[in-house]
Amino acid sequence: MSVELLQSTQYSMNTNTPSIDFIGIGAHKSATTWLAHVMRSHPEVWIPPAKELHYFDREAHYDSPNNLSYKNFFDRLTGTTPDNKNWRKSAIRDILAALLKRDFDRLRWNTRYYTGTISDDWYLNLFPTQGFTAVGEITPAYAMLSAEDISRILHLAPKVKIIYLLRDPIDRAWSHIRYDSSDDSVRYSLENIDEIKAFIDSPRLTLRGDYLGTLIRWKSQVPSKQLFVGYYDDIQQRPMDFLVRLSNFLGIDPDSFSLQDVNSNVMPSKKHNIPRDIERYLAEKYHKDLQELEKMLGGHVSLWRQRSHDILNQSNERRKSHKVSLTK
Repeated sequence: MSVELLQSTQYSMNTNTPSIDFIGIGAHKSATTWLAHVMRSHPEVWIPPAKELHYFDREAHYDSPNNLSYKNFFDRLTGTTPDNKNWRKSAIRDILAALLKRDFDRLRWNTRYYTGTISDDWYLNLFPTQGFTAVGEITPAYAMLSAEDISRILHLAPKVKIIYLLRDPIDRAWSHIRYDSSDDSVRYSLENIDEIKAFIDSPRLTLRGDYLGTLIRWKSQVPSKQLFVGYYDDIQQRPMDFLVRLSNFLGIDPDSFSLQDVNSNVMPSKKHNIPRDIERYLAEKYHKDLQELEKMLGGHVSLWRQRSHDILNQSNERRKSHKVSLTK
């Protein structure tokens, strides 16, 4: 089957102007994969087969997969950069998987995604124009976007609704650290405190946990009625209550989610208790931002701020106790 036929078959019904209704912007390791999994089960919602499109963060200055940084298909196909090699690996994997499953809808979408010339029109045409109440994507790296790139999104889709999930930043960072530790390209060990601290201070982790900066940038351009801030705590404790609130925001039926998917645990990080030194280091990193974030949001953030305060106090008490014991 030719590329042209695959593409034309998918888009022959697109008689309306392509648009996008929502974008999930993170935070990384804050249940965004769970959210994509749950929303795919909803008959009124459409999310791409590839959860993270990385369209708006494809430029080299973002610490993201830049697999779409080359606009032309043949440049990506023949390029020798790591980005192009990763793109080819993903393309082969996803197209073969669709073929083996005889999932021709997914095959058509993958063909469009991997062979198109990267542009705003290409991006919008990845989404269906009819049959769904809410179509969108979830790319947690969009939390890092500059004000300029946020403006690009709103120019492309002025009414798009933004979903931002937050998690206690200490827990989010430790989950991120544990998850990335299994990646061969990440050079640190969970047993090496100094290596972990270096990763904590890297742009890769810092930018993804900068809730305050993210909210300031997005709030400055997105109307409040188009911004949904959700909490990992609610997903863990009351997932259906969370989904009811999100459904009201998106205008979909909250009773149409699959309960099996709602209760699923998607992509868990490997178990490893956080070392006390790392917990204190993260509390020091986030405490001031949490104080400001508490003023903005309250609620769960107040509990996170109190936790960081308690960690720092306990650490100071242990230091004082240690000094006293040394003087005896």
